This record gives sequence, structure tokens and C-alpha cells, in this order.
Amino acid sequence: MKMSPSVVEAYVILMEMLTQATKQGSSCYRIDRIEQAMDYLLNKPDKVGDPQIMVRNLMGGAGTKLRSRIKATEKIARMAEDSMPGIFLQGAVTHEFEYLRIEFEDIVSRSDLREKMKFVLRHLSSESGANELAEKSNISLGTARKNISNARKCFKSDY
Repeated sequence: MKMSPSVVEAYVILMEMLTQATKQGSSCYRIDRIEQAMDYLLNKPDKVGDPQIMVRNLMGGAGTKLRSRIKATEKIARMAEDSMPGIFLQGAVTHEFEYLRIEFEDIVSRSDLREKMKFVLRHLSSESGANELAEKSNISLGTARKNISNARKCFKSDY
């Protein structure tokens, strides 16, 4: 199979992302998303364009597909639970918020933000607030609030 130079460059970028995600012990969602993007890319080996933009678009399409698969799985699980009560353990069907949180943490982990900002944003995504951040980081409540404010500003300015 002959691939265009753009596809080759985009594939290299995706391979680097996959290697990094694997080394970091990233979520299955992130790894599945990268692999799905690779599949999309290999289905169109003649595609030409900016590899960075291609990767961004491929990752978006992969995320959409995985989210729809997750929703379908949840719907099937609810239907199974309705027809056979007790078939699943209580809470086995995860809410959509959990997947949004995972996707947000994935975006944060890939961002160019400083590690301190990434830590604060991941902390916030777990529905914790300034009090918990202060306790976990051994800092004052005022400092925790300032760190949260700074992290939000940094994230908003980049995205």
C-alpha cells in the first residue's frame, strides 16, 4: 500500500502519541481513540494535507465514534437491566459525565500547560474543590484558590 507523505507524517505523529500514552499508563479511552484515528488514516492512504490538522480531525472523529459506542453500550445495558433486574452490579453502568471527565483529562494531559496546572485541572475534574486541593497539596486554602483560578485562566486562554 502506497501512502502519501502527509499520511506518513500523520501516522508518525499518531504512533508517537500512542507510545507516549502507553508509557504514561493513559486510560483505555485515550489509547482506543488513537488506535481508531490510525484506522481512519490507513483507510485513506492517498489523503493529502497538513499532518497536524489531519491528526486533530482524525482524533475528533475517533472520539465521536467512541462516545457513540459508549452511549449505545449504556443503552443496551439499561435495556438488559430493565428486562432482567440484577443482571449488573449496582453502578456498573457509568454515567456520561465520567466519559466527559476522561476526555477532559486526556485533553489536559496532552496540553502544553505546566505540570502544576495540569495537576490542579485534573483535581477539579474529579469534582473536588479548593479544600481538598489544599489538604492534598499541603497548602493554604487561599493558595489553593489562587492555583485553581490560575489553572482555569491558563486552560481557557489555550482552549
